[in-house]
Amino acid sequence: LLIYLQLILSTVRHVQRPSSKLVALQLIHRLGKFSSDEARLQRIVPVTVSLLQDHDSLVRASAIQVLASTVGSLQSFPPSDSKVFPEYIFKRVAHLITDPALVVRIAFAKSVAVLAEASQRFLDISHAVRLYE
Repeated sequence: LLIYLQLILSTVRHVQRPSSKLVALQLIHRLGKFSSDEARLQRIVPVTVSLLQDHDSLVRASAIQVLASTVGSLQSFPPSDSKVFPEYIFKRVAHLITDPALVVRIAFAKSVAVLAEASQRFLDISHAVRLYE
C-alpha cells in the first residue's frame, strides 16, 4: 500500500492536467484512510499542502478537503511534529480565505472546523507530553 501511495505522491507534482490531479487526490484520500499516521503526516500532508497553490480552483478545493480529512484522522504523531499546525499548515491555508474562486472558499469553510479540531488535539497531546516529561 505504501508503495502505491508513494508512486501517486511522487507523480502528482509533475502532472499537468487538473483532471489528473483530481484523480490523484481521490486516490490519495482513499489510500490515506488505510495508511499509518506517520505516512499521512510525513507524506500525504506535504503533497496536499503543495497542491493548495495550484492554478486550478477545483484542485485547490479538493486539496483542502483531502488535507482536512487526512489531519482529522491522525491519532498519533512524534513530539517533533507538535507545531505542524501553527508553523506549517495554518500558514499554507491562510490565503484560501480570500481565494478568488468561490468553490475554494466554500471548501475551506467546510474544512476549517476539522482543521481546528485536529489542531486542538495536537496541542492537547503535545501539552500532555510536556507535562509528563
